[in-house]
Amino acid sequence: MVRQVRETRRSANLTGGIKLVRLVAGILLSAAAWGQVAATDPLAPLQQNAAKKAADWDALAKVLEVKLARMLPCDPRVRAAIEEVGKASDARLAALAQYLQAAAAQAKAGAERIQRLLADQESAAKETETEKAEADQERAAIEGRAADLAESAKRRESLSEAQKKLAEIAALSRERSARAAELGAHQETLIDALRQVASTYQARQKALDTELSALVIETSRWGEYYAARSSRAQTECAVTNPAGPASRKKQ
Repeated sequence: MVRQVRETRRSANLTGGIKLVRLVAGILLSAAAWGQVAATDPLAPLQQNAAKKAADWDALAKVLEVKLARMLPCDPRVRAAIEEVGKASDARLAALAQYLQAAAAQAKAGAERIQRLLADQESAAKETETEKAEADQERAAIEGRAADLAESAKRRESLSEAQKKLAEIAALSRERSARAAELGAHQETLIDALRQVASTYQARQKALDTELSALVIETSRWGEYYAARSSRAQTECAVTNPAGPASRKKQ
């Protein structure tokens, strides 16, 4: 009965292992297409928003100097134009940060999910290894007894039937041992595939975290740039028309 239970469990593990290998193979193929965003991807709206905000800023930034060149230094529209582009820059950087944060969180969750699955499979592989060792020992013992009985059957014909039964048991034992070895091989293949998937998730998460760190610095620099651009416009106004504000007060 114990042997039957073990045999049923091995068969179930083998079937499940094959199915999971196919599943992981599909994951590996899809992992190679990180740059392609499907319509059902929860990151798609965030990526699209980031692209739109970047395009909005780019459109304003390209014509900023042309607009400023048509205005007098003390024209209030100068500061308004610079602030408009600065706000657009802040919006596109914030949208990009939101996308990167969500993508990093998704990669982290995927890595944790694969790590749990990997741990389960590694535990199952150890169990299979133990079962194979037991099956090999059992097979060796049965084959030894079968060999002894075969020698005895040569001298006593009445033992021939017992020899036949023991030979059948030995064959079943060899089959169980072979199936355990096959299952172990499938599990090793699955574990290797899972490790590759986990590595892909971890590498993606690390890359996204690096991008986020760089984005923090970039956001600060762009903020400083537009603040300096606005300050320069005020300085140009003061240089070209130092009495401008006083004249307006007298009027």
